[in-house]
Amino acid sequence: MKRPWKTVQLPEDLIKEVDKIAATPGLGYTSRSEFIKEAIRLRIQEIEKAKK
Repeated sequence: MKRPWKTVQLPEDLIKEVDKIAATPGLGYTSRSEFIKEAIRLRIQEIEKAKK
């Protein structure tokens, strides 16, 4: 099954920071998308935990 993908617009300076982090050896990221997905998941977890 194909995942329904959406696009998001981000400021260029934020993308540059994300790209620097994603390209840093040893952090375990292979792409910008991988970093962004993890960052969003972690933030959602923080919000859900704070709600309790």
